[in-house]
Amino acid sequence: MDEDPRDAPKKLEEREEFTHNEVKDARWCFDTPGIVKEDCVLNLLTEKEVKLVLPSHAIVPRTFILKPGMVLFLAALGRIDYLEGEKPAWFSVLASNLLPVHVTTLSNADVLYEKHAGQEFLKVPMGGEERMKEFPPLVPQDITLKGVGTTEAVADIKLSSAGWVAVTAHEEEELLLRAYTPKGTALVVREPPLLPYISAIRGARIPGTPAYRTKKPPSFVENLRTTGSR
Repeated sequence: MDEDPRDAPKKLEEREEFTHNEVKDARWCFDTPGIVKEDCVLNLLTEKEVKLVLPSHAIVPRTFILKPGMVLFLAALGRIDYLEGEKPAWFSVLASNLLPVHVTTLSNADVLYEKHAGQEFLKVPMGGEERMKEFPPLVPQDITLKGVGTTEAVADIKLSSAGWVAVTAHEEEELLLRAYTPKGTALVVREPPLLPYISAIRGARIPGTPAYRTKKPPSFVENLRTTGSR
């Protein structure tokens, strides 16, 4: 009688160990399960919308250079107006890659929102005019920041749970911004920013637009190897 077939023994995966010198300058961020708060934008969204807002893959930062008088939309869930400043500033969006980011002028911003909120162009919320009738309006909060240099963000603007925008500006440059989130949700300025050098993770400027090409952040292991080879 033939013997029962046996599975071939599986080869154990080799774990890569790092020395103390390789990780001594590393920083760690532990993302723990959160408590749903009353002022969280997720409470306003449908199940389908939540799936678009909560990242299911690694976030790729999207950086834009704005001049005074320009406006950045994160879907229809957040808006940042660059009202006053002497020089352009960089705005790096950290949010689900499925949420669109659009940049327009201050004079066109209200029309863009009224026309496209609830539609595919801004994506979330979705459901057209009927959906927007029950969705809270965006409410503003003025923010003043002073730049610390073109390589380091001065602060993060947290647009409730939709994501955040890291703002990078010339040293000593004073910016007046106006940020919006849906009524009843939290808008927080985080100083210092969580990822101060995030604007450096970008490709070349896309000609004729305020956007830079995206660049996938290097993995932790690649960072260690690059640092160790210097």
